Amino acid sequence: MSPPPERPLVADDDVTPGPGDIEPMPAAQVLDWRPLVSVWFRAADVDRVLHIIACESSGRWNAASKRPANNGMYAQGLMQHLDGYWPSRAKRAAAAGYTNYGDIWSPSDQVAVSAWLAYNTPQGFGHWVCDPGGAT
Repeated sequence: MSPPPERPLVADDDVTPGPGDIEPMPAAQVLDWRPLVSVWFRAADVDRVLHIIACESSGRWNAASKRPANNGMYAQGLMQHLDGYWPSRAKRAAAAGYTNYGDIWSPSDQVAVSAWLAYNTPQGFGHWVCDPGGAT
């Protein structure tokens, strides 16, 4: 599922765009992701994930970095996944039951793969520089 063409990508200068880097969305719009986040994340982690979303992309499903990370990859989407890691992570998440279609621009896919990363990899929530460490 591709994003609608009428919604242009948000381009940022930072690898992990946060509220100071792009025009912030109203908090209510970030909170609009709560139902989707609640599908894949434990109840105790929902606010933590919403904080990550607000910090990483200001709640924008189409946030994209203009500058590559140190490894040459670009952060993209709602939870700012690195494009070079995305295909294999999406496949591994799907194989583990975290249903997704491998679309880095799909908020549903981003959240499902993010839940798989948070709960099934040694780095856990450490995948996101904006993780508050469980505090909200």
